[in-house]
Amino acid sequence: MRRPVGDAPVARADSPVVRYVHRGEVIRNNFCVIAFGRSDSGPLYRECGKHGYNWYIVVGGQVPVTCAQRVR
Repeated sequence: MRRPVGDAPVARADSPVVRYVHRGEVIRNNFCVIAFGRSDSGPLYRECGKHGYNWYIVVGGQVPVTCAQRVR
């Protein structure tokens, strides 16, 4: 889980890690919001074996979409 630096709306691959989320861990949130991190030059991340741009916004920070799945 990373937190955006300064007033940036979306975390980047080099944003500080605030907490590690482990496989199978459930993070509960009352809403499902995705922060779209696309731009001309990035910020592309490679997490959990896949490349991506988008992040789930959760309590405490943002998690790469490639590392999480929605549970209804």
